[in-house]
Amino acid sequence: MKAKNTGNLKRNLFLVHTEYHLLLALKIIYEKFNNVNWNNEILITKLENRFSSLFEVSRLNEVYDNIRFEIHSGPMNKLLFKQLIKEDTHNFFYYQPTQIWNNLIASNLKSKRNTTINLVQDGYAVYVKFQKSHEFVSMIIDTFKDYKKVFLEQAIPNKFLISKYYRHGNQWYIDNLWLTNPECFDAIHNQSKAKLEAIIEFDASSISYCVNAFDFNLNIPSDGILFYVSQPLWTERMRNAELEFLRSFEKLYKRTLFIKLHPINKLDGASRYSSLKNIQIINNNVPAEFYLLSLRNSIVLSCWSTALITNNVFCKYYFTYPIFKKLDAKALNQSDMAIMPHIKLVSDPMQIIEKHRTE
Repeated sequence: MKAKNTGNLKRNLFLVHTEYHLLLALKIIYEKFNNVNWNNEILITKLENRFSSLFEVSRLNEVYDNIRFEIHSGPMNKLLFKQLIKEDTHNFFYYQPTQIWNNLIASNLKSKRNTTINLVQDGYAVYVKFQKSHEFVSMIIDTFKDYKKVFLEQAIPNKFLISKYYRHGNQWYIDNLWLTNPECFDAIHNQSKAKLEAIIEFDASSISYCVNAFDFNLNIPSDGILFYVSQPLWTERMRNAELEFLRSFEKLYKRTLFIKLHPINKLDGASRYSSLKNIQIINNNVPAEFYLLSLRNSIVLSCWSTALITNNVFCKYYFTYPIFKKLDAKALNQSDMAIMPHIKLVSDPMQIIEKHRTE
């Protein structure tokens, strides 16, 4: 990537793969690096139907005068890897430590360029404590799979990294962990020695700054609505349990339920909820956080969506997570999730009414 500005500006490089990553990149730049001393670059790796609600790069480069945007279509590969480690970089920000190319970039920038390595949260998973029954075996299998990907690219890795993916932020080259809720992160369990950096909560000014990157119009009522943020569910029993809860919920409230589809659910999401009677589907790639921050006096629900990390004090937030702990979801049964203080757990729609009565 070529810098937008020249001179002695310090370079920040953000490697993003999802709309949520981009949202946090813009937020961090706004709070920490939105001045003439920094040259900020955002490299977007675009896969499948991702970033369909993002404005054109030429427009983004005009709107944000201290950020250069670039899009790479397709997954990370050895050519992009070689390009990124060639350039002097003061700060490198990435989000997915379960991707081998990301880790190779970070470790090479650390050892060759003395870059400060920043791992930014990739959703709610960073607040989950995994209790794997065979963690060492999983680590060996994951490492083998990762280097198989590298060799299939006909690349010879210059570093050997253990894929220890059930301990977030434990890699030796990570300097800082950027978290929205550092108080909920268990550094001891994750064996992480990185410094914890807090991502400041959104306010009107930062929302205005970040939303300029997306083609966002609310187009739904903002006051007193029922808003559901969907999640990918990987077993039939989980999907049936979700629908059973939502059917009971709509019978109880007898109002329109607005369902914001997860980008992964965009293709089959509408059919997944077709048995529900009074719903409105929101099917775009705009981060759900923008919708949540626009609401007032509303009920917000999800299985365990990352979007609900972003608190709106004018709304009530609920996770239906307990329902799925009872099912055949091995990943959930081997983990413990830290619940944010503003989120309540429910397994029955009646519990929402009861909680409202007691608050």
